[in-house]
Amino acid sequence: MLLEASLALRSLMRRPAAPASAAIVIAIGIALATTVFAMGDPYLTRPLPYADARRVVTIDLHPNMAKLLATRNADLPTFADWQERGDLFVALAAYGDDTLLRIRVGPRVVPLRAVPVSHNFLATLGVVAPSAADFTSGAVWLAAPAAARVGLDVRRGYQVVPLLPSGAMSVIGTLPETFVLPQADRTTSVDGLFTFSPERIATISNDGGAMHVSALHLVARLRPGVTPQAVQAALSVPLARAGFTLSVTAVTTLLKERLQSLAFGALLAGALVLLVCCANAAGIGLTRGLHRTVELGMFETLGATRRRVAELLISEAVIVGGVGTTVGLGLGVGALRAVDAVLPMKFATLGVPTYTRRVVLFAAVAGLFTIASWAAASLMAWSRGRDPRRIGRESRSLGLARFALISGQITAAAVLLGGAGLLGRSYWNLARLDTGFDGASLALTVSYPPEDSPTRVLDAIHRTLTTFRQMPGIVAAAASTGGDSDRFSGNGIIVVGGRPLFVERTNVTSGFFQATGMQFIIGRAPTAEESGQAVVLNEQLARRAFPDGKAVGRTLIVGSHSAIVSGVVRGARDRGLTREATPALFAALETATADAPVTYSLLPNDASTFTPPDWDLLVQRSAPGAVVLNSTSLQERLSRSIRDRSFATVVMTLFAFATTVITTAGLVGIVGYVVARRTHEIGIRLAIGARGGQVIWLVMRDAIAATATGAVLGTVIAAWLSHGLEALLYGVSAGNLTTLSVTTVGLIFFALIAAAIPARRAGRLSPTVALRAE
Repeated sequence: MLLEASLALRSLMRRPAAPASAAIVIAIGIALATTVFAMGDPYLTRPLPYADARRVVTIDLHPNMAKLLATRNADLPTFADWQERGDLFVALAAYGDDTLLRIRVGPRVVPLRAVPVSHNFLATLGVVAPSAADFTSGAVWLAAPAAARVGLDVRRGYQVVPLLPSGAMSVIGTLPETFVLPQADRTTSVDGLFTFSPERIATISNDGGAMHVSALHLVARLRPGVTPQAVQAALSVPLARAGFTLSVTAVTTLLKERLQSLAFGALLAGALVLLVCCANAAGIGLTRGLHRTVELGMFETLGATRRRVAELLISEAVIVGGVGTTVGLGLGVGALRAVDAVLPMKFATLGVPTYTRRVVLFAAVAGLFTIASWAAASLMAWSRGRDPRRIGRESRSLGLARFALISGQITAAAVLLGGAGLLGRSYWNLARLDTGFDGASLALTVSYPPEDSPTRVLDAIHRTLTTFRQMPGIVAAAASTGGDSDRFSGNGIIVVGGRPLFVERTNVTSGFFQATGMQFIIGRAPTAEESGQAVVLNEQLARRAFPDGKAVGRTLIVGSHSAIVSGVVRGARDRGLTREATPALFAALETATADAPVTYSLLPNDASTFTPPDWDLLVQRSAPGAVVLNSTSLQERLSRSIRDRSFATVVMTLFAFATTVITTAGLVGIVGYVVARRTHEIGIRLAIGARGGQVIWLVMRDAIAATATGAVLGTVIAAWLSHGLEALLYGVSAGNLTTLSVTTVGLIFFALIAAAIPARRAGRLSPTVALRAE
């Protein structure tokens, strides 16, 4: 067998065009199918990281605000009350919302987003957990990446780290890499777990006349025979009297089944691409085999047995398929990284897709199919070549099958290219969109210690701004307060001429408009003397508040005092690239509290040459205990709002690229097969005076007809299916004929070039050589 493998390698290297084409086709098919399988694997084949996950459910409480107002004094069950329901649960655990922990590590403070859990939380889920005695107050289990950020060697066992503002916490272990919270659509990963003692399942508070409701997240392991419906029926009645409704969901449904249909559909699409890939690889192998009839005949004449010839052909298939599979795995890694970069967190609840043993095994099985396809085609060509009576014959059904194969592949490629073209054009429109900001402006979201007073926070902001403004390369710096780390704005109400208006209020320091790149339409920013007495409106609010177009110098009521409008700026898309600017007001930042993060905006002189410093140390020198939660450019922050579109564009482009390459490579093989089957006929035509152009047309006409049919059909289907992409399109309509026509024309161009390669070779054949083909 080694001898056959050596002969096979020399044979492939002697005429590498066809084997290389087949290897490329196989590699692209393997890469795409494997990437899709890696994304769908967590939802299709990977078990949940919980023991006997079918018996684990989540219990969620939903307040009915109207009923709560009438029954605010109704008693709610306690967590201990439900834990005693042994008729329903083997165990009941609880967890709360993310809490920001501040860990002192040398000269810096490291933020960790940890989740408070009851001491039996991991045991209830069925995750390897510390004992109840170990997992007590002050004990923490960290995720491995979080432990690395804190600088802990998890192999050393128990370790104590300082916790701000005072005290310490004991890190007693690391969470398994596969651990996930039983919570769908999380947008952040879990840094760690720490214990707390839950009491009431929900709390109701009244703050200045506004009612606030907070509820625990509950996880239960059901007793054998108990269903989620039975739990819901048993617990709903007392909750309804207190103004709450209840939903009980199996974790398998919550974490897996909601995305299984999507994952299965994507995997099916990948499998179809792989099937087309195998068919085209087989076509290339068949064409190559038909051209080797004389070579293999001489091999047998020199004494080779049929078994040795078969082993030679199978060895070639193993080499071609093995190279294609190996390259495909490498391409798949790159494709998976590209997908990971834009993958929305809701599609990675069970972990970021990666190459696991199952994924590699899937690639290996797919590679075996491609090897079998090439081997079967080569053996078929050899079998037909050994029978002179079958040379040159082709049934009508085989011709129709070839026509259907070409037109079907062109149709699929046209549909995918059309979708990719629409998404690509939409993404281009978004990338070129004027956001109202300077995209090079940097944004840092900083959280201050919760124990800091408003005065102390405001002083820290001014000290930090002074540090930023003294940095080389920074043109302007300002601070603003907002509702969360990804936007500047909070909510507010102003009164204009007795009319209350709902606005997005942003409290800013001096230099804010220069630091963010927001442009004034009219007027100016308030001076230092006007601080607290003058405000700036965006154009949307100015039009609504003052329809006569004269906003500057007018008076309005902001909070409890009046203010004068000093200027109007262009509206900025601070809520996302696809959302229009909303009415907004900019007032002076006169107070700040530690419960809301502060966003610093910095405008570098030259973003391409600016080297970011260690932001954590820089901020913490001015404000000990402060932590930087995020540091990106404004453009990057806004780009997060279109991750769904980015993800869809990347995936659709990968499918379109793969299908186009496979289709064009397959056309080379299919037309080459026609040339090989009709070589003798071509020789006769050339001998009696046919010109090269006539021979090329003879060979290509069926491929041209099939390509035209597939292109028209694909364009029609793409226009119809594109309406399903409307939610992801911006600045281009579904079924846009210009975009679909350009992608279709491009596909036809490449298809015809692919078909012309073997056809041109046929037009240059010598009549003598062609007549010897029989």
